[in-house]
Amino acid sequence: MVERTYRIRVSSQKGGVGKTTIAVNLAVSLSNMGYKCLLIDGDPINPSIEYHLGLPDVNIGYKDLLFGDVSSIQKVIVRHSDTGLHVIPGVQYMKPYTPTDAQLIKFSQKLHELNGYDYIIVDTPPGFYSPVLAKAYDEAIIVTTPDMPSTTSAIVLDHVYKKTNLPRTSLVVNKVAGKRYELSIGEIEEAFGQKVTGVLPEDDVVPKSISEHVPAVLANKKSSFSTKMARMAKMYASYVTPKGEIYKREGFWTRFLDIFRRRR
Repeated sequence: MVERTYRIRVSSQKGGVGKTTIAVNLAVSLSNMGYKCLLIDGDPINPSIEYHLGLPDVNIGYKDLLFGDVSSIQKVIVRHSDTGLHVIPGVQYMKPYTPTDAQLIKFSQKLHELNGYDYIIVDTPPGFYSPVLAKAYDEAIIVTTPDMPSTTSAIVLDHVYKKTNLPRTSLVVNKVAGKRYELSIGEIEEAFGQKVTGVLPEDDVVPKSISEHVPAVLANKKSSFSTKMARMAKMYASYVTPKGEIYKREGFWTRFLDIFRRRR
């Protein structure tokens, strides 16, 4: 039984930094480790999680929760068959909408009413943040790329989060190619004022996986991006797993060997 659900807001101040890619691949990585995860597409302007995951066409999701068009949150949850990941998709509308504070408060309440998940990961729109969401999450991941405009924007967003007393913020640097014109991780950490949580490389597996609707960590587990994402997922696994334990999906042979060991 899950004792505590860890709720993560994946965000950025600037678009195009790979926020959705990180939200999807982190959720899939944790799900593959055996954790029960719910991934929510909370971007009302450009929802794209269902595209990344190759989910069938959906016509109900996050917006229906905000506007109260469904009686139960369970009615908008779909299952990603390859991983068992639970997903609340976004739905692409011709006219973007902006949630009101009242709607966001109700959404926050629904998140806290959900039981049985180890992680709830919410992909959010760039630059949009309402102070009423401070109590909805345990952590906000801020995604940036190693350039001055993106890093400066990330620092601004971090200051906004801290003013609203959000419990924890962390920085993930994405699309690192090791070019001379990039900011170094040391420079980014000095400007941000804390260590970065993850450093993810520029990797051809990512755009290829998006075009094929298969998360990168499934498309090529040995790629540079996937191995770094696996390392990041293990770090987050420690947040709900007792120190020293490794959480693994318990298949038949795992259970059989456990029984055998106990009898020895």
